Amino acid sequence: MRDALRFAVTPLAAAVLAGPVGAQVQGFSSGSNGSFGPIDVAASTTLSLPIPGDGIFHATSVNVAANATLSFQRNARNTPVHMLATGAVQIDGTISLDAVDQTGVAGPGGFDGGGAGASGIPPGAGQGPGGGLGGNSNDNPGGAGQGGYATRGSSPRSEDGQIYGSPLLVPLLGGSGGGGATSSLVGGGGGGAILIASDVSISLSGAGAILARGGRGGGGADNSGSGGAIRLLAPLVTTAGTLDVRDQPLAPGNDTGGVGRVRVDAFTHGPGGTVMPFGLAVSRGSLMLVFPQPLPRLDVVEAAGTAIAIDSGPVQVVLPTGSPSAQQVVVRGSGFSAPVAIEVQITPENGTPAVYPAVLDPATGPPAEVTVNVDIPANTPSFVHVWRR
Repeated sequence: MRDALRFAVTPLAAAVLAGPVGAQVQGFSSGSNGSFGPIDVAASTTLSLPIPGDGIFHATSVNVAANATLSFQRNARNTPVHMLATGAVQIDGTISLDAVDQTGVAGPGGFDGGGAGASGIPPGAGQGPGGGLGGNSNDNPGGAGQGGYATRGSSPRSEDGQIYGSPLLVPLLGGSGGGGATSSLVGGGGGGAILIASDVSISLSGAGAILARGGRGGGGADNSGSGGAIRLLAPLVTTAGTLDVRDQPLAPGNDTGGVGRVRVDAFTHGPGGTVMPFGLAVSRGSLMLVFPQPLPRLDVVEAAGTAIAIDSGPVQVVLPTGSPSAQQVVVRGSGFSAPVAIEVQITPENGTPAVYPAVLDPATGPPAEVTVNVDIPANTPSFVHVWRR
């Protein structure tokens, strides 16, 4: 059945941090080994995320000059961006993880928008834990839903995506996509996700900005993806500039997608600037852990009879015409000390997603696994995700 599967490559294990995250120490290290060298951005630049695809830049320092924009090319697994530096990080220009507006393509580490519908073909739901549902139009109460994250859309309705993730941004997750519409409009992609850590300091000047905004739906419609995620941590963090985790600007009065999350951790917090929006989506503290261990995770290790390699990304199943819809998905968990409720979600490229609840019990391992019975439509590409909200 290998030929019946092709593999998409976006983050798939969305486990919520459970329990203590370990002791913090005053001698902070970002974890950078310096192998990437300095990142000096004097003019607008796009960096490809590192191979083999963990999304980590091991820098010595980071400098983004005024009027310059640093963007990123998604890697094969579409991991979030991790910029680790042994020296100082100075941002006088812009770091962008925006979704590609009106295309359905998410920012790095975010989730794509739902596919457009057409005559006889229903629209698809947005990808991600907060993906909006497809609808009959792009902007009425019965229409396509918007992506959710720290909040739901600005005018929440049943089609809009749900709230998910941790205010600590552990694990680091991007924004979710909006649903597609039958008027041949794709859903907006979710904003990307970035973690910037320095052994010394992070300074976002008054002219600096970090953007992780969701995209609008096709044609500039309201079925937007949600904003993404920005996490900053260093002994000293000054954010005098702009941090923006909304969706991309719409005309006044239009609905907007859910807002993303911002987390700033430091021993000393310098002057703050403008966070868009400010409120429940923003938190500050001193959780000086870049990669807390252990970090609970969930992985799909088998789908429709085919083994899935760990870290190969989420799976997109294409069952041949005539295949039975009744299939099984095997989920493996690690880092859990007690039974945990999970959801396996089957999201077809066109049509409505289906959610299958299950319980993963660590006592069944190691490794701890659970087999979940699901329905997968034939002759329709379908994503397989596993979530823990």
